[in-house]
Amino acid sequence: MQKIINVIFRIDIDTGLKAGTGHLARSLTIKNEIFLNRNKYRCFFLFKDLNQSKKIISKYQKKDLIIYNNNFKEKLKFISKNDIYIFNTTYASHPSPTSRSCEYNVKAVFLAVILCFV
Repeated sequence: MQKIINVIFRIDIDTGLKAGTGHLARSLTIKNEIFLNRNKYRCFFLFKDLNQSKKIISKYQKKDLIIYNNNFKEKLKFISKNDIYIFNTTYASHPSPTSRSCEYNVKAVFLAVILCFV
């Protein structure tokens, strides 16, 4: 039996006051295109509790939602070395993403968005 790989998306989302919904949209696209096989992957969303964050994410995923707060490390104790941690947020929102991935010994992926103004 194959072990399920946990995929943790670290995003920020709200109604537009601080983050907007772009991080969620990109993460959902990745989830739906790459990690759709539920027998192989289990996807989680780790996010700050901003303006209506959980309500917005819950429209697309009902479970495996983790609020990024003082005890989020406790909530991530299930992570193992083959899991994947995808950072789709600003570095200001997650001060040390590389140390976080090393701390849990997981594969880390950083998404960068390049904005072009015409």
